[in-house]
Amino acid sequence: MPRAGDTEQVDAVAREAAMTRAQRRAFGAFLEATKAAGVVGSKNARGDFTMDELRAQARDGRALAAGSAAQANAVRAVSRAELERGISALAGCAVLRASFGCGGELRLQFGACSAPRASEDAGVARELRVGAAPWQLECDGVLLVRCGDAPSDALFALARLEGLEVTRVRLRRRDAAFELRFDADPYAESFALQIRGREQADSALLVEVAG
Repeated sequence: MPRAGDTEQVDAVAREAAMTRAQRRAFGAFLEATKAAGVVGSKNARGDFTMDELRAQARDGRALAAGSAAQANAVRAVSRAELERGISALAGCAVLRASFGCGGELRLQFGACSAPRASEDAGVARELRVGAAPWQLECDGVLLVRCGDAPSDALFALARLEGLEVTRVRLRRRDAAFELRFDADPYAESFALQIRGREQADSALLVEVAG
């Protein structure tokens, strides 16, 4: 959540630039997406933007356009019950591809699994979107990659899931953490994608299953 001082600075720059309310929201979404992608400011060690850096961003019309796109594609906050229904529906589906959204969220696309390895041309049936929830991918119990690692390294590791079927889904009710397992072949590598939930079981998670 943005700190009060940060919000005041962004509000001040928005007033200087005569932004509308919609533009101010889009500008804020753009700044959050920029930080999530690893582009930070020089104000302090946290990567906050200086007033001059904020003014430069505001002068760039692309910032507002990108902010609007980030808002449109943002991962919804869902309840544990809704998450449970969506995650359970992934059992038996195969991973088609992995990517990262403009705000840094992890996106996994799934299709129907009609063969040992799903076709790359198979239609997308569901998409798992992971926003703020921490995640990690393990292979045979060894950590491969986790949130916060370089996107190129993460995509290289996640590509090993492509074509694999979700064989088991586990949801821990007390904190809404869940795990997807890919271990259909007992002679092949076994993968587990773990996504941790919030501290409270009924709190909203920035995880969504679309489709």
